[in-house]
Amino acid sequence: MSKSKAVALLNTASGRPNLVAGTKANCKEDLVELAQQIEECDAAIKSSASSKLRSILTQMRNLQNQAQSVLAEAKRDAELHHAACNFKKIPGKIYYIYKRPNDTTYMSMLSPDEWGSSCPHTFTAAYKLEFDFTWTPFEDIEQNEADNQLVENLVKKQFRMALMNE
Repeated sequence: MSKSKAVALLNTASGRPNLVAGTKANCKEDLVELAQQIEECDAAIKSSASSKLRSILTQMRNLQNQAQSVLAEAKRDAELHHAACNFKKIPGKIYYIYKRPNDTTYMSMLSPDEWGSSCPHTFTAAYKLEFDFTWTPFEDIEQNEADNQLVENLVKKQFRMALMNE
């Protein structure tokens, strides 16, 4: 089998393609080489497609996890907005959730520390009401604010760069 021969299809005068390698037409070696090349191309295409599909599958799983997270957060946010509350909630403030003995929950502006020993019900969680009316769990507030600051700095930097390029 030739190592450096190129396999090509050329049209003859009859209009039918002939396999050629050098000056020999329809050589068995050319057919075997062509079949091997096609087999190699098929394997490469299959490998490439499989790799791309695995990447898409990973992205789909990540999107599915993100969708589940968004739905869980939306459910939590709705429950918090529907908790019993006798005041107008103000974005940027922290609110505290308590549970009564009958398992109903209510929202308070008073933390367990502010109640002291006279806290009438079981404290369950604390949340910050964000300006988009979503809720951030108390334990995530610091990280959320750091993330918000980072995003704000990036936006300001991009804005300044856009102004400089005008």
